[in-house]
Amino acid sequence: MGFYSAFMVADQVEVFTKSALPDSEGLCWKSSGDGRYTISAAPEAERGTRIVLHLKASSTPFYFAIFCVCLRPGGRLS
Repeated sequence: MGFYSAFMVADQVEVFTKSALPDSEGLCWKSSGDGRYTISAAPEAERGTRIVLHLKASSTPFYFAIFCVCLRPGGRLS
């Protein structure tokens, strides 16, 4: 299933990435899971990779519960 399993719970996925090399350009990959995607400049991107899932309304209660469990004392959200 890989990365596209994200679309089981998300309407849209954005991946912001920027190399650690000096003067590198930040980029944003964006898709709605329909087989098409865009790549654009993302000046706000910080070094590394950040994945943003825009959750489907039907997925929100379930994943909110998981989020709360991950934030319990000693838990870690990753």
